[in-house]
Amino acid sequence: DQPFFLNDKAVLWVAKSNAEGVKPRDTVAEPIKGGATVIGCGHCMEHYGVSDADLPGGVKTGSVDLTFGKLSAPGSRTMTW
Repeated sequence: DQPFFLNDKAVLWVAKSNAEGVKPRDTVAEPIKGGATVIGCGHCMEHYGVSDADLPGGVKTGSVDLTFGKLSAPGSRTMTW
């Protein structure tokens, strides 16, 4: 499992309400289809007013257990924005 961690303004980048030109959220669709775990930083989401419902399908809201578990798993390499 290759986790992708959406940090800081990346949660805005993938939000459904983002209407800027290219839809950046589409870039996370391919990794999700391939089985990657895509996690939105829960604290960042709260700070920027992004709700769970505003995340594209397959993106999970981060929690201590989910985020730490995925990012620190043996052999894990993480992509982050």
